[in-house]
Amino acid sequence: MVERYDRPMPKLRNTKPDSGRYEERPGSPGTLNVAQLRQIMLLYQGKADDHEGPMNAQQVAEKF
Repeated sequence: MVERYDRPMPKLRNTKPDSGRYEERPGSPGTLNVAQLRQIMLLYQGKADDHEGPMNAQQVAEKF
């Protein structure tokens, strides 16, 4: 077992001030952003604020 760790630390990639809310950024057509994926998971699990009860895959697909 090695006692010294000589490997460099990973580079920080999100250091710009405008990189804060990447979740809302629109992607290319036909893709979903992180916020939309989170909403889909909540709808499927029945935990979304804007829908009562769980939705099946067909209902989620129609919504998005």
